[in-house]
Amino acid sequence: MSPVTEHALYRYLERVRGVDFTACPESWNEARCIGWACAMLRTSDVEVRREMLPVRLERWLASGITAIRSADRTLVVEQGAVVTVLGRGMKKSARAFVADGGW
Repeated sequence: MSPVTEHALYRYLERVRGVDFTACPESWNEARCIGWACAMLRTSDVEVRREMLPVRLERWLASGITAIRSADRTLVVEQGAVVTVLGRGMKKSARAFVADGGW
């Protein structure tokens, strides 16, 4: 099973890859919208998950970190899984990330 949740994949496609999910019917769930977006991008959800979390970063998930940051995104980690993605310029939530030394 992938350490990237479906919700995190959805947010990555939206916030980093720029997919406009308002084009999806409201009756579609996240999984169906992800499939639609991947088809538009001519890729697969597996490839996008690997793009957002390369194998070299997976080892950090078990160490108890709560975020993985790069120049344009922050992967939010809970219990060893990426649960959401914050895009460039997005503010942290009220919850403090302490495992990586804070913000």
